[in-house]
Amino acid sequence: MFAQLRARERREGRVGSLFFWRDRTREVDFVADVAGRLELFEAKWNEVPTVGDTVNLEFVRKVVGKSRIATGAVVCRTLKGYPLANGFRALPVTALD
Repeated sequence: MFAQLRARERREGRVGSLFFWRDRTREVDFVADVAGRLELFEAKWNEVPTVGDTVNLEFVRKVVGKSRIATGAVVCRTLKGYPLANGFRALPVTALD
């Protein structure tokens, strides 16, 4: 997943815009800064993620403010992406290409 996100960043001409976020108890696997707004990505092994898999995405959205979040997703082994009830999405890894 990191390699795919890094390749996407390079294709779009962004260097140094891919991070992770962590405080004492929570972390988000990948954060991309796109013109001052954040894209949040959580990596999960499962095929059918639920809202419960977005708890850390929700936390960051609350901390930084909803207006600073461009998008958020649980990237997983699902075959087809779908929306989750809280505004985030479940995405197949191939969607990052």
